[in-house]
Amino acid sequence: MEPYLLCSVNSENQIEYDFMAEVVNEVSRSTEERKYATANKDKPEPRIWHPTYSPGNKYVVFGPSGLTCDAAFPENAKGFRTYKEYFEKVYGSLVNANCLLFVAHKAWSEPKNPCVLTNPTQLKRKSDTFKEEPIILNEGEKIYLEGVLPLLMPQDLCVEARVADAALRLQMMMIPVILYRVERYIIANAFRIYCLKTFPTLGSYLSEGTISFTSLVEALTAKSCSLDITYDLFEYVGDAVLKVVHTNALFHSGELWNWISNVREGDLSALRSILGCNSRLAKATSSIHFDRFILTRSYGRGIWLPTSMESSSYTKNAVSCSQVEIAEKVLADVMESIVGKPYYIIMRFKASNFSLTFEKG
Repeated sequence: MEPYLLCSVNSENQIEYDFMAEVVNEVSRSTEERKYATANKDKPEPRIWHPTYSPGNKYVVFGPSGLTCDAAFPENAKGFRTYKEYFEKVYGSLVNANCLLFVAHKAWSEPKNPCVLTNPTQLKRKSDTFKEEPIILNEGEKIYLEGVLPLLMPQDLCVEARVADAALRLQMMMIPVILYRVERYIIANAFRIYCLKTFPTLGSYLSEGTISFTSLVEALTAKSCSLDITYDLFEYVGDAVLKVVHTNALFHSGELWNWISNVREGDLSALRSILGCNSRLAKATSSIHFDRFILTRSYGRGIWLPTSMESSSYTKNAVSCSQVEIAEKVLADVMESIVGKPYYIIMRFKASNFSLTFEKG
């Protein structure tokens, strides 16, 4: 696969070197420097903070609430008179009564499945799944993110995250999902180019004018990717096409021609099954290097990484694409899928033309 570069660009498609340098500098800050940043806010909101009493949680902070920790705690939470008392009793964290409280929302979670729904009717509105209850705000609270409950955080007990720019963090969270999809299209395009150079006839059937990128990606996608699209349909069609090809090969074989009329149908089926068995198809797939383009890895930590990171120090616990052993059944299925995909497209086109002609007649 061709290497690619990920960078930040502005609205004029110019690389933002200064911005990227600023981000690198922010990421390299020490804990003390990030603690100082919460007390001396010189960056525009919103920012990403995490509380020292719960460092695993991150929050989007939008600004001061106008309250301090000596403010009365909400009436609906009994047992605490002030926010100061709440943080000291619940988290064991001492805080100054004059410490400012900032309005925050829980930070976004990373998407678990990068699959793109092809049918808009698969999406359900919130009103179809549950009844939304009105949000009751306490003093000082304000909703900045629709659908997410706000909360108040003490400034003195918070530290800025390494990547504190909330807008940048949101984009960074989506980058792995985007790269996962982009790399699948890059691999499909590489497969198309490989076929055009190595197998011109097949390459012409897989050309962009005949088969879309989405269809080609589907033909190369194994079930192990855990997506809504797989090669199953094209593998089914390809299996039927290969049976016709193998049957034709049996009747035109010079070695079998002299005694083919004396062989029973059951024996002919057995011979055809041998010609199209998984082991033979798998060997054919590997021998012509189609196995390099099979999409088998699902989107998940330790399972998939961008190709550019596979040789880096971040991949100690991850499995490189070149180290993944593809099952014989998958290799055979992909060969059938590649054979079946052009046939499926062409036959579907002819069938639609036939139905139109029939209706006009």
